[in-house]
Amino acid sequence: MKRDWNLVRQILLQAESYSPGVYIESFTCEGFDEATIIEHIEIMIESKLLDGEIDKTQAGTSGFLVHKITWEGHNFLDNAKNDTIWKKVMAEAKEKGTSTSFVVLNGLLTKAAQKYAGLG
Repeated sequence: MKRDWNLVRQILLQAESYSPGVYIESFTCEGFDEATIIEHIEIMIESKLLDGEIDKTQAGTSGFLVHKITWEGHNFLDNAKNDTIWKKVMAEAKEKGTSTSFVVLNGLLTKAAQKYAGLG
């Protein structure tokens, strides 16, 4: 599976829309199947963007329960929320032609957000 930053962003945006204390058991993300969504949620929990758990069976992953977005997840989402900034940064990353790590992407988003706000 290849990590998809657009899916990561969609999941965080949806999770943010839930009321506090509501556990999330499903996400609907246009263009992505359930297995891909679950796999992304698993790596987002591992990377501390989400707090939750993955239900695993011997046959593989069967579901998940997301408790909340973590502090780190909120920080990333704050930078990624603006569509103009997101599209600009994703185009810039694609133009460079390399895969983008979380640290690099978050750095680019932070820099673009600061510039957008007139701080940089």
